[in-house]
Amino acid sequence: MTAAVPVAVEAGSGARLGLQLRRAGLRLVLGRGFERALDEFGASQWLPADVVRERQWTRLREVVSTAYGLSSLYRERLDEAGWPAMTPETFRRLRPLDRGDLERLSHELARRRAAGLWRTSGGTGGSAVTVSFDRRAYGWYVAGTSRGLGWWGVDLSRRGVLLLGRSARSPLTAAAAWVKDWAMNWRRIPVDVSFDAHLSAVIERIDAWQPAFLYGYPSAVFPLARLLRERRAEMKRPPLVVVLTGEPVYAFQRETIEAAFGCRVAREYGSGELGCVAFECPAGRLHVNAETVLLERNANGEGGGAGRLLATHLRNATFPLIRYDTGDLGTVETVPCACGRSLPVVDVAGRARERTARAGGETPPDGLFGALPERLRGRVQVAYEAPGVLTLRVEGGAGPELDAVADAGRQAVGPGWRVRACAVGRLGRLSSGKLPYVVDGSR
Repeated sequence: MTAAVPVAVEAGSGARLGLQLRRAGLRLVLGRGFERALDEFGASQWLPADVVRERQWTRLREVVSTAYGLSSLYRERLDEAGWPAMTPETFRRLRPLDRGDLERLSHELARRRAAGLWRTSGGTGGSAVTVSFDRRAYGWYVAGTSRGLGWWGVDLSRRGVLLLGRSARSPLTAAAAWVKDWAMNWRRIPVDVSFDAHLSAVIERIDAWQPAFLYGYPSAVFPLARLLRERRAEMKRPPLVVVLTGEPVYAFQRETIEAAFGCRVAREYGSGELGCVAFECPAGRLHVNAETVLLERNANGEGGGAGRLLATHLRNATFPLIRYDTGDLGTVETVPCACGRSLPVVDVAGRARERTARAGGETPPDGLFGALPERLRGRVQVAYEAPGVLTLRVEGGAGPELDAVADAGRQAVGPGWRVRACAVGRLGRLSSGKLPYVVDGSR
């Protein structure tokens, strides 16, 4: 028996017709397979860890078989790994998929694009490469988000506000995105280069909509929370949860957002290429959506700490991604969780290029940001200029404030570093709408 598509109940004389139209729109965009995905997500989260791994391996062999028939790139690498007699051990020796490989795959699979819903990779990962999802795969992606929201008491179709960048889309997929947002009862507020100049208007729009959840970049939600606290204002109806995605979540952001919006913060880890990879449970662990993604730490030459995170999408037959290098560092393990779920847990340590920029020196951004005067939190960007050289870019800073920021930086990184602070007019957002607080300043 399949689960019914979740639909929020709204007041008003036209509520019944509106809900019927939303249900039809949701099925139009995601297909009936979405309901089956919801069923599996609901049941499989409680399975023992060994059963989860066994199901992943079965699904992985199906994906690999499909990829072998579609791409010469995959045929070359899978032959090296001994396909079809491949084992979990030989699979882990398969060469990871890098950015250049993704571009080659995009050309090889060009004829299959018509079957996909276009999604572009995140701007922070390099040049944009388009990865397509068919309706079935996209339904699995949304079902993973639905389960994560459910952990926080939020039905998928309750009112939501999305604070995300506006990526380029074709007219067809832009229309599909609008139908999906309407069907799900969501309002999308684009985060672009002008977002920070209109924070008051954004707060008014959110307050008028009274969403059950906010979903967006930490660097977009944080300035709204800061403004609310500065005004000592409160939302008319606090959301049940604020979901932060697309960027690292720092302690100062979480504390301010939770205080301003009067609810808990949950992290989501994902990307445009992979969809929702992991969601934070109320016990504080970031659980991998094992039904859709096999996430592993590439241990080759990495020692026992954080390694590069490699992802294999288990549901996208249109554009298979096998051992795709996400560009992130972290660990993946199966550990007991107070929530009772045996899903793998990922701990994301940050972007790999940030470690390269640090040139052998590790610095704790949380400690540095936490040591800043409260007014400057979220207004300082850490730039690694060269080995042992750190520049702190301070938005609107001057005089004694710059000295205080430089002192905080020296205390955070310790001796052996040359630290300076400089004033900038405004920390600029990327074209994706994201605002990185840690960058490679040598570029």
